[in-house]
Amino acid sequence: METGKQNDVINLKLFLSSKKVDIYPITILKYLLNEQKIKFCLNLIEDKIFKGQLYPLEKENCSFCKNNKTGTCRQHTSIDRILNIGKNVVLKDASTGIFFYKNEIFKWIEDYLVIIYCPHTKLIDGKLSKEKIKKIYPITIQNKENILKDMKIIDVDLNNLFNQSVECWLNDEFTIKLIPKQYSRQMDIILTLNK
Repeated sequence: METGKQNDVINLKLFLSSKKVDIYPITILKYLLNEQKIKFCLNLIEDKIFKGQLYPLEKENCSFCKNNKTGTCRQHTSIDRILNIGKNVVLKDASTGIFFYKNEIFKWIEDYLVIIYCPHTKLIDGKLSKEKIKKIYPITIQNKENILKDMKIIDVDLNNLFNQSVECWLNDEFTIKLIPKQYSRQMDIILTLNK
């Protein structure tokens, strides 16, 4: 039985808390919703077909940071977070080698660090839609430095979550639940009002 399971639904906050990792539950939920898209993106980079937009390692060389009021663009917020993980605990999907920390999904591919930033759903403007909930942004940097050496890694096989209903807090108004579709790795989205 998975820790965090209540009434045949896995509460992702409890699930992640039991693993003692610092990940927003919505990040795992977005991975479940976007697994095929994320794997496709990572495979293109592994097969040297596509790198996506390469961001400079240093934000001083980034045009987005220069045009941002705070001096740090959204992409470099994610890049800095991952490059400065240090000895923090991250979750690693045992079946794919993909890592999770806070609201980032990432994988090291040769000299490239690919980060999938998962904007929190509480930031959604206007009417909710499946597309807005699923929204993710790939960020690629070239860096030979091994950032993984000091991280504490918890291995978990996330394949198990594709066969079960999972839920987490979406925003102040709703909780989101994913229900697996039979014979596929896709999930239906159900929103329920918070009590």
